[in-house]
Amino acid sequence: MNFRLRDRSIRFRLLSITSIVTFCFVIALVVLDYRREVQHHFTAKQSDLYEEAKTILPGIVHTREHGRVAVQNYIDDVCSRMDEQDSPSHHIAIQIDDEFYEAFTYSKEALPRLEPMNNASSMGDLKTHLGGNDEFLVGIYSDGNISVLVTEDVTALRSAIVGDELFRIAGIILMGIAAATIVHRTLIRLVSKPLDVLVEKVRAVGKGVYDNPIGEFGSLELNILSTEINYMSEALATSEVDRNSQLKKARKIQQNLLPNGIEIPGVNIGKIYCPAEEVGGDYLDILPQGNNRWLVCVADATGHGVPAAMSSAMLKTLLLQINDGDKSPAMILREINKVFMQVHVFGDFASVVLLQLDMNAMTLTYTNAGHDPAWYIKSPTEIQELKPTGTLLGIHEDESWEEYTIQIDENSRFAVSTDGITETFNSEGREFGKERLLDSLLLHASSSVAETATLVHETVRDFRATEQQMDDVTLLLIEFFHQEDD
Repeated sequence: MNFRLRDRSIRFRLLSITSIVTFCFVIALVVLDYRREVQHHFTAKQSDLYEEAKTILPGIVHTREHGRVAVQNYIDDVCSRMDEQDSPSHHIAIQIDDEFYEAFTYSKEALPRLEPMNNASSMGDLKTHLGGNDEFLVGIYSDGNISVLVTEDVTALRSAIVGDELFRIAGIILMGIAAATIVHRTLIRLVSKPLDVLVEKVRAVGKGVYDNPIGEFGSLELNILSTEINYMSEALATSEVDRNSQLKKARKIQQNLLPNGIEIPGVNIGKIYCPAEEVGGDYLDILPQGNNRWLVCVADATGHGVPAAMSSAMLKTLLLQINDGDKSPAMILREINKVFMQVHVFGDFASVVLLQLDMNAMTLTYTNAGHDPAWYIKSPTEIQELKPTGTLLGIHEDESWEEYTIQIDENSRFAVSTDGITETFNSEGREFGKERLLDSLLLHASSSVAETATLVHETVRDFRATEQQMDDVTLLLIEFFHQEDD
């Protein structure tokens, strides 16, 4: 995955910045410490060289009386006593009037000439370029016509300093690593972990979990943020309680709109009505039309939840206004559609099945506005599917629908459901479907319509298993039976 810097977490950025700053600080400290050590060693070495030259001069004065050979032997003896490890490139030069004497602990070819050394050196210098690419520290002491010059190769001295400095550098690096670790742990404790807690709380609020308020943190800014999140959570919890209370009332109202307690002579009714949310967009109703005729309506507004429930409530209002015993189902549906087109939101539609039961003539007249499925079941072997006779409600204002009339037989059944049953899916992605619904209806045909509706609902739930209900589930069963005359 190609990460961009702006996509990385605050934790990563803070730790990166602190690591870079700590690394730069350690490097700067190492460089400054090395330069300080070099300065200190060079100053100390030059002071030693000066003191050595000052110490040698009285011996030169004393041995000078014994001749040139005595002077040379003296400085050779002094130089030979120098530790080749501490002073591997030690050099002593003596000038007495016009006479020059030299003693050294390294190759004579690497030795610079005394005259340029003498001309270029001063006690104020820490290092002096004497010729070629070599650098030397110089200590000079003069008294009268005698001058003593003691030099040390800077390269060898610097190598010795580096060796000593490596231990100090290792200590500084370890201190830097320890400091970086402390900073990292502090950032994780003070910033990263509190942010994780805040993120988890926000995610919980997004899922509707409003309990478990966030505690205090170790910084003012994070405490302010956590307090605001707690306030937000409390406000949302209060709003959710109010919303649920209102939806429960709306659900009760919608349940009261169902045809509960309706009794039709010669008819048994069974139904299930189970919205996917607190309220749903399925509409089920049975209205009297007079003269032992009844209007049955099953509708399914697009979507579910509050918007669909409002559409279904609007359909009931329109049906109550337009219902007339002199109007056929097709006429009623046409008038409902005209008004529905004027008030519905663009893109909202509804499928509707309208039945007119004439219990005197024992006929069933139906019209179907894009609703599926619906069946008239005479027997397990005689099943008539009531297919759509026109398009959905809300498509065209001047839409019309055909209607058909069926003769009702005793012990026959009418069944209609919404697509919340047939379009139920299980965990394997398989659809419940029309065939499985019809098979379930026929399987329980020996039971009462109320029991059959309940058993079909259980079959649908078992098929769905742990999957979430995605749409409203409605099923209406009507059984026609012979009623003895009083």
